[in-house]
Amino acid sequence: MNSSKKILLLLTVLSGLSLSSEAQHLYVRQQNGTQQSYDIANVTSIKFAPNSVYIHKSNGVDSYALDLVRYINFTDLMVGITDKQVKPVVSFLIFPNPAHTELNIAFETALVQNASVTVYTIDGKTAFRQLLQRNSKNYQLPISGLQPGIYFCSIHVGANTYTQKFIKNER
Repeated sequence: MNSSKKILLLLTVLSGLSLSSEAQHLYVRQQNGTQQSYDIANVTSIKFAPNSVYIHKSNGVDSYALDLVRYINFTDLMVGITDKQVKPVVSFLIFPNPAHTELNIAFETALVQNASVTVYTIDGKTAFRQLLQRNSKNYQLPISGLQPGIYFCSIHVGANTYTQKFIKNER
């Protein structure tokens, strides 16, 4: 199958997407005029290979030679993105901000595992790193050795990192 036919097939598939509350179907029409209909609820995946398309269903797989496919069309297909608000696993405050000699870190709940804090300069260089022991909610970081400027305080807990910005001032 030449590349222009593949692009046309892809555009046909994409142009068939529409919004509706009706039943959702997938149609494969072949060059000889035969058409196969699939209920989307029973289609588990659609895979394109160099010369074939495979419609994986809950009860098996149908394959079609791309040279013999006229079009693949979706009708009444609902598409969308679900917006989920994800609450951070670790919630913390840093204060005072701006800070002069000491930066306080206060967690909403005590850490259940050891963690670390890394302070980064505005250009991404590590200013310092410190371990945080579990079972505590409050920590103090000595920052008097830092030059005045903007810094980022990153808390590393397991595979997650949580970052907040703070300002180190002269007074």
